[in-house]
Amino acid sequence: MRASRWVVLGLLSFAVAAPRAGAQEKMSVVGPEPATVRLGDAARAEIRIVDPQGNPREFALPEVDGLRLRLGGPSQYSEQRWNGQSLTQRVTISWTIEIQPLREGSFVVPSFPVWTGTKEQPTRELRLEVKKDLRGEELGWLDVQVEPKRVYVHEPIRVRVDAGVQQGLRLVQGRANNGQGYYDLEVQASWLDEFPGGERIELPAPTGDTALIVRGGNTLIPVAHEPDHARSGERWHRFSFDRAFLPTRIGRIELPAPTLRYHVVRREGRQDVFGLPRGGLSEQYYVYGKPVTIEVLPIPEKGRPTPYYGAVGRFTIDASLDRDSVRRGGSVKLTLTVRGQGNLEFLRLPPLDAVPGFHKLGQAEARRDADKVVVTYDLSPLSTDVKQVPAIDWNYFDTTPGVEAFVAVATRPLPLQVLELANGETLTPLPENTPKAVTPGIDDIFDLPALDGPAVQLQAPAGWWLWSALLGPWLLAGLLAGGLAWRRRAAADVVGQRARAAARVCEAALRAGADVLDTFATYLGDRLGLPAAAIIAPDLRDRLVAAGLDPALAAEVAAVIDRGTAARYGGGAALAADTVRQWVARLEGQRLRAVLGLPWLLATLLVAVAGGAPLRAQAPAAAADPVAAYRAGDYRAAEAAFAQAYAASGDRRLLQARGNCFFRLGDLPRALWAFESARLGLPRDAELLGNLRLVRSRLGVDEGGDGLVAQMERVRAFLTPGEQLAGVGLGMLLAAGCLVFGWRRVGLRFCGGLVLLPTLWLAVAPAQGASGRAAIALQKLAVVSEPRQDLEPVATVRPGVTVVVLGGSDGTFVRVAAGERRGYVLREHLAIVE
Repeated sequence: MRASRWVVLGLLSFAVAAPRAGAQEKMSVVGPEPATVRLGDAARAEIRIVDPQGNPREFALPEVDGLRLRLGGPSQYSEQRWNGQSLTQRVTISWTIEIQPLREGSFVVPSFPVWTGTKEQPTRELRLEVKKDLRGEELGWLDVQVEPKRVYVHEPIRVRVDAGVQQGLRLVQGRANNGQGYYDLEVQASWLDEFPGGERIELPAPTGDTALIVRGGNTLIPVAHEPDHARSGERWHRFSFDRAFLPTRIGRIELPAPTLRYHVVRREGRQDVFGLPRGGLSEQYYVYGKPVTIEVLPIPEKGRPTPYYGAVGRFTIDASLDRDSVRRGGSVKLTLTVRGQGNLEFLRLPPLDAVPGFHKLGQAEARRDADKVVVTYDLSPLSTDVKQVPAIDWNYFDTTPGVEAFVAVATRPLPLQVLELANGETLTPLPENTPKAVTPGIDDIFDLPALDGPAVQLQAPAGWWLWSALLGPWLLAGLLAGGLAWRRRAAADVVGQRARAAARVCEAALRAGADVLDTFATYLGDRLGLPAAAIIAPDLRDRLVAAGLDPALAAEVAAVIDRGTAARYGGGAALAADTVRQWVARLEGQRLRAVLGLPWLLATLLVAVAGGAPLRAQAPAAAADPVAAYRAGDYRAAEAAFAQAYAASGDRRLLQARGNCFFRLGDLPRALWAFESARLGLPRDAELLGNLRLVRSRLGVDEGGDGLVAQMERVRAFLTPGEQLAGVGLGMLLAAGCLVFGWRRVGLRFCGGLVLLPTLWLAVAPAQGASGRAAIALQKLAVVSEPRQDLEPVATVRPGVTVVVLGGSDGTFVRVAAGERRGYVLREHLAIVE
C-alpha cells in the first residue's frame, strides 16, 4: 500500500512538471538578411526568445573588425491560438542587430551568449558577404580632402567634402516635416560628426546656392550645391561642405573610408497631391573613398616661452591706432590683428595691463572669423613725455615643416603725439573721487537680510513626488476614461445585463409562482448568455465547464436540470423552489471577484500631486557676533561665522549674508555663488535679486540672453522647487484631460500639446535636484581636454561665468560644459551652487 502511494505521488509530480518542461523558453536566430550586401548597405539579424520563463537580459555584441554592430530592442508581441479545447498564448521577445560593413570582404560574427530567462544559450555564427558597388562609381564621385594630415595638438584640421552625381540622373527628392525639400544623398562617415581624439569646430553655414542632403539617416544638413559642374568633360550635380576639428589627443588617428550613397529615380511614377512621386522605381548607388591617417604631435616643452599664448599654426600680428595725436588723459584705441592659418578659434592675445606710459581703460572681446582675430584696447597716455605706443610682443608655435619651433614676433612701434591740456582745461576727476548718492542695487549691495523669524530652508522634493506628479494625472485620466468606457460597454452589453440581473429575476419569478424548472433554466441561460430552451440539453455540463465552472459542480447542476426534466414528464419528485434558491446562492458565489483598492490608489495620487512644497523649519536666529563683525568692517570673520551658522541651520538667508561679506572683501565670483545659492530658497526676494544684478554687472556676465529659452529659465528661477512641482502636477492634469478625453477633437489635442511641452520642460529642474549642477568660476578657468595640468586649454572661462558640472564633483578635476565646449577644470577653481 505504501509503495503504491509513492507511485501515485510520482505520477502526479510528473504530470505537474510536464507542462513546465514543455513551456521552456526557446531561442532562435534569424538572418542576417540579406546575406550578401553592397558596401554601404546594412544587413539585419533577429534574436527571438519564445515563451521566456524568467527575465531575459540585454546582451553585449562582440566586436568584429570591419563591421559596426548596433543592437535594437527589445520588442515584445504575443499571439493567442485556439487548439479546439482551450485558448493558448505565446509570448515572443526579440532583439534586432543591424550589421553595417565598413569594408569589402567576408565576415563572421562569432557565437555569443544570451540569457533567455532561466539559462544562458549560445547563438549561431552570423556570416555576411560584402561586395562593392562598381556601377555607382561610374555615375558619381567622392573627394574628401583632409589637411593637414600631420599636425600638432590644438592645430586645426580642415576637411573638404565634394560629391558629384551625373547631371543626367534624377536624384530622389523628399520633403522634411517643416516642408523643406531635400536630396536623398548622404556621405557616410561617422567621424564627420564625432571626431575621434578631438573636438569639432563649428563653422558658418554655407552661403549662395545651397541644398539639403541626408546626414546620419534621420537628419538633414545644408551644403553648397552646383547643379552644372564641369569635371572630366562631363556635367555633374556637385554637393560640397566643410568640417573642422581640433585634435586634443596625441598619436595616430585612423579615419575609416567614407562612402557616398545616392538614391536615383529609375522609372517615373505619378505625383501625389504634394507634388512628390509615387509608384516609381528607384535604386541606391554607392561610391567609396579611401581611409585617412592623421598623425598628431605634441607641442614641445623645450623653448616654450612664458607666457605662451596657445597659438599653433602660422601667423602674423599687426597693430594700429585710431588717431596719431591725443591730449593727456584722453583715450586712444589700439587694435591688434592676428592673421594666418591655425587655431584662430582658441589663441589668446596679450592683456596689455602694463604698457609703459599708458593706463589701460578697457579691452573689447576678441572678434574672430575665418582668417583673423581682432582685439581693441582703450589706452590713456599718462604724460606728454609719451612719444609712441611701444612694440607689442607675441608668440606662437610655427608648424611649418622644417621650422616647427616657437616664434617670437612683435608689432612695430606706433608714433603718437600727446598734447598738453588747453588753457583752463583740467583732467576729469576719477569717478570714485566724486561724491554722489549711493543707490542699493545699482551702486552698492543691499544691507544684511533680516535674520529673525523662521529659517528659510530648502529641501528638494523626493523623486517619487515628481514621478507621481508626472504620471499620476495620466493614470487618473486613464482610469477615469476606462471607467466611463466600461460603463458604456456595460450599458450596451445585453448579455452582461442579463447575467448581472439573473439572480434578482429568478427570485421574482419564484415568488410569483412560476414554473421552478423553467425559472432555473432561465437563470442558467442568463448567466451563460443563452436562451432558456438551450439549457435543457445533453451538453449542459460541458457548457458550464467551458464557462469556468468546476467540473464536479457543473455535473451536479446538470443532474438537477435532468431531475427536474424527468419529473416534468412523470419520473420522480418535482424540483422545489428552495432547492433552486440554494443552487442560485452557490452559483452566485462562484462568480464573485476581489474588488481593487481604487479609492486608496486615487487618494494616494491626489496627495502626491498636491504635495511637494519645501519644508520650512524653525531655526535659531543668527548669532550677534557675525552681524557685529560685519558692522565693524571685519568681513572675513563675519563670513566665517555666517558659514558656521549656515552649516548648523541651513538658513538660506545666511548665504545671502555671506554674499554680502564676499562682496565687501572684493571676491565677486564667490559673492555671485553665495547669492545664487540663496536664491534657490528666496527666488523672489527683491533685495537679493538686486544684489545679483549688481554683481553680474561688475563681473561683466549676462543673465543668459534674451531668447525664449532664457526667458523661460528666468520664469522657472522665480519659483521654488515645491511650486515647480505643483505646476508640473497641474500642467499634467490639464494635458491628460485634453489628450485623453479630447483626442478626437483637433482643438483639444492642440491645447493638450501646448500645455504638455512647457510642463515637461518645467519638470527638468525638480528632476535634476535643487543644485542643478551649476557652478561659478572663481577665477579664470583653463578648460583642458584631459584631467591633466600639462595640456594647453581648448577654451578659457572668465571669472563669474556659470558652467555646468558633468558627472561627479569629487577629485582634483571635474568635467564641465562651458557653452559648446566640454573639458576638465580644477575643482578648487569652482564653487558649485548648493
